[in-house]
Amino acid sequence: FRSHLDGSTHHFTPEKIVDIQRIIGSDFMMLLDVCPPGNTDYETSANAIKTTTNWAKRGMQQFHDTESLYGYSQIIIPVVQGGTVKELRKQSATELCELDAEAYAIGGLAVGEPKLEMLKTVEWMNELLPKNKARYLMGVGTPDDLVRIVAMGVDMFDCVMPTRNARNGQLFT
Repeated sequence: FRSHLDGSTHHFTPEKIVDIQRIIGSDFMMLLDVCPPGNTDYETSANAIKTTTNWAKRGMQQFHDTESLYGYSQIIIPVVQGGTVKELRKQSATELCELDAEAYAIGGLAVGEPKLEMLKTVEWMNELLPKNKARYLMGVGTPDDLVRIVAMGVDMFDCVMPTRNARNGQLFT
């Protein structure tokens, strides 16, 4: 990609992403993934899973081949993709669970699909991901969504929405 600051070109690999997260001391390290838009066709989603799984294997190998630089444990998290297609979600979850990570992220949601489809997909993930591993839903953060999704078994979240709203004087209580 090209930097929005100076136009310089940068190339990320699964291995480089792990190395960068080692250097900055991330507690939770994300593996590189492909996140297509919510209205993507089946073939594009299937290809995204193939690339994501390949990158996850490479990144996980780099994680195991390196050590924390600051003397504490770091957790690496693969990102399950597949849009709102149950078959693709199952394929992605099955392939990534073979990596035996400490946590799994649910990615590729809140990217344009209807909210009911997003919620239904999170329910599927509850069936597909190990119950004894942390689950992290990416990009979802309204108070109503958080309450619903915690009840579905999700442990962690991130979203720009609360910060964006706070900058404009809105507070959630």
